[in-house]
Amino acid sequence: EEKEIDMKNLTIADKWILQKLSDVTNDIRTNMENFRIGEYANQIYDFFWGSYCDWYVELAKIQLANPEQKQNTQRVLWYVLERSLRLLHPIMPHITEKIWQLIPFKTYKDGQNFLMKCDFPVAQEMNFANSVHQMDKTIDAIKGLRNLRQSLNVPAGSQINIKIYGDKDLFEKTQAFLKRMVRVENIEIS
Repeated sequence: EEKEIDMKNLTIADKWILQKLSDVTNDIRTNMENFRIGEYANQIYDFFWGSYCDWYVELAKIQLANPEQKQNTQRVLWYVLERSLRLLHPIMPHITEKIWQLIPFKTYKDGQNFLMKCDFPVAQEMNFANSVHQMDKTIDAIKGLRNLRQSLNVPAGSQINIKIYGDKDLFEKTQAFLKRMVRVENIEIS
């Protein structure tokens, strides 16, 4: 469905990736203006590979299974991909142009047929710093639990039960992420 993102219906993961995109866009623009191309390349790589591909796409798979979140999650995925391609274009023009041409939706393409004709992104003003902090805590918990599973030689395919002592509201909101990404059957939150 070709519609804009419903900003009133964002999940914590959606807010996290949108805020990260806004922050990296600001940083990249500053680095380009100051001719720090190496920093620019590192920042877009870290964002696109580390935040978007490694984490958000995996979190989005969980959200896509929920019919209430599916459409908006798809919109966020497309938006962040399209904006990332714009950010990557000056240092990877040929591949980004080819991928951009494959995007079926025109919602974020500004009526352009070619990526090279699109304006370089300007950061959208976001106010999701709290969501970034909360998702960072959730990601740290996921990493910690995965490391613990590995160090205790828990088979990758087996389900585990966990008890979490911490931010009850946060871990209730992100319970689906923990269950899927760490293979948890039951979570007790205290």
